[in-house]
Amino acid sequence: SGSLTDRATVLFLIPSVSVTIRRLHDIGRGGIWLILCLIPIVGLIIIYWLASDSQPEDNEWGSLVK
Repeated sequence: SGSLTDRATVLFLIPSVSVTIRRLHDIGRGGIWLILCLIPIVGLIIIYWLASDSQPEDNEWGSLVK
C-alpha cells in the first residue's frame, strides 16, 4: 500500500503536466517540450518560456484568451 505522500504526488502530477502543456501551447510550443525538461540546460530554457508572455496572435491550438 502506498503512503499518503505517494498518493498526493500522483494526484498533483497529472494536473500539473496538463497545465504545463497548456502553457507551452499558449506560447506556441508543443507539449513534447515538457519531456525535454529532463535535460538540465533545456529545462532552464523552458522555465524562461513558461514565464514569458503568450503569443499576441492565435496559434494552432486556439485563439488567445487574454
